[in-house]
Amino acid sequence: MALSLLVDCDTGIDDAIALTYLACRDDAEIAGIVSTGGNVPAATVHRNNLALSEPLGLDAPVALGADRPLVEPPMFADDTHGPGGLGHAVSPEAARAEHPRTGARLWVDLARERPGELVGLVLGPHTNLALALEIEPESPRSLRRSRT
Repeated sequence: MALSLLVDCDTGIDDAIALTYLACRDDAEIAGIVSTGGNVPAATVHRNNLALSEPLGLDAPVALGADRPLVEPPMFADDTHGPGGLGHAVSPEAARAEHPRTGARLWVDLARERPGELVGLVLGPHTNLALALEIEPESPRSLRRSRT
């Protein structure tokens, strides 16, 4: 049985590699992708996630998350990840549309739809998870727990 993942990421070079790795695994299923600002602004991350999901064969919803942290001003790493987040690579415009739910809403809805199955994988700032907890404080109880 494949591990069902909600990947919340600030897709720059590193997260693009992580998504590629996960997409190639038979034992992992990406159930959703949330775009959050971090390495570059959220709108750029979202463009990257939409563009990457097509050649990777990912049908999962790609939702735009928070465009800024809850408390601190945003800080970006475009000096490392380049102006578009993927180094100096230029990806084509994505043909697929973004998902209408917000990133926080996707967290809550997927946790409800897949109780005990979904693993949240946060590769960037935790802002969308925090916003999801404001919507549904009990959401973490629906996530998969490790069996130790």
